[in-house]
Amino acid sequence: MNPSISTQFLDRERQKDPVAFSREYEAEFSDDASGFIQRAALEAAMIRGRFEIGPNRRLSYVAFVDLAGGSSSDSCVLAVAHSLQARGETFFVLDLLKEIQPPFSPEQVTKEFSQDLKRYGLREITGDRFGSEWVKERFQRQGITYRDSASADRRSISNSSPC
Repeated sequence: MNPSISTQFLDRERQKDPVAFSREYEAEFSDDASGFIQRAALEAAMIRGRFEIGPNRRLSYVAFVDLAGGSSSDSCVLAVAHSLQARGETFFVLDLLKEIQPPFSPEQVTKEFSQDLKRYGLREITGDRFGSEWVKERFQRQGITYRDSASADRRSISNSSPC
């Protein structure tokens, strides 16, 4: 729809990455997970029938949330994880993955997610900028500090040691 973009440029972009092209230039949604982790690898790492690994006070957890407004088709998702050192490698274990499908009250979701975070000894969560101050305020009311992922990325970069 942008006449200043040449057909040749678009053809090159389509050749490089057809999935990215359809997402970026044709405004089509895609299943982002399909290119990130192969389904067979994901299935091999799963324990069927287990939906949560309970909190262990000896472990240090991190959490991420992806919130939504409650009335569209978007779910809210909470993820809690920890790292594990084994055989000289670092592994990441997903301890809790919780989805709340619409319709829902965003107020109720922040309360429920905050209770889960506290069970894991967490007082901080990272998420995107959805809802801006509203989200931060709702988590703060529950005693949880909400950090947006862009700030978290900057903090981790500035706190990392050079290799």
